This record gives sequence, C-alpha cells and structure tokens, in this order.
Amino acid sequence: MTPSLFLSTGNETQDTLRSELAVVLTRAGMAVFPLVSHSNIALLEEEIKKVNCSVHLLHPQFEPVLENGKSLANQQFLLAKAQLEQRSSFKMVVWLPPSTVASAIEPAQQAFINDVRNSIGSNTIFSTAASPI
Repeated sequence: MTPSLFLSTGNETQDTLRSELAVVLTRAGMAVFPLVSHSNIALLEEEIKKVNCSVHLLHPQFEPVLENGKSLANQQFLLAKAQLEQRSSFKMVVWLPPSTVASAIEPAQQAFINDVRNSIGSNTIFSTAASPI
C-alpha cells in the first residue's frame, strides 16, 4: 500500500513551497492529496479522510480567508484535528519554515500559530526545522 498524506494548500505565493515539497514526497513514493491546490472545504475534508497523515505549511500571511472568516490554513488544521480525534493512527506535522521572519508574520496569523502551538497533542509535531520531512 502506498503511503498517502494530505499537504495543506494556500495562495499562489504559498503554493510555490507546497509544489516543491509535493515533488519530493511523490519521488519518495508517497501519494499526495490534494493533487492540485484548491480551497473547496468539502472536497478537502473528503481528501483528508483518505490519508494517514497531514502536513501543514504555515506562512506569514493569514490569507486566503474563507467566507466563515477563518483562514484556509486554520480550516485545514481543524479538519486534521478532527481526524486525530476520530482515528488514533492519524498523524499531523505542522511546519513553520525557519526562513519565516517573525516580524513579517501578520497579527492574525501569529494568533493562529500561537493557537496551533498551544494545542499540540498526541500524534502531532510542530517543527521549525529546515525541512518538515
């Protein structure tokens, strides 16, 4: 069985890093979902149910913001947290690239990052290492 993972999506600028990481993971023999970056929450929820693990890339920007006022990153994080609660075998990695300059992080995004750090529990890793893998 091919290992599979959910790789969070974002805006065009954020998806450059996502695309690079997706290539590395695919070459390593992993199935990466979603195949194409998008913000359809219902579809993202279905895709995250197919995988064993999720990787969430954090960026300095709070955007894109959804109709409910939450950022896309926040919504995807909540979807993964739900999987952690439903499946004991599910794993989550949250990665804040070390190249992210603290002073460049938008206040709303900093609040989200703080919430993520404060909610780390079983089967979850928060990393600022040079690479999430």
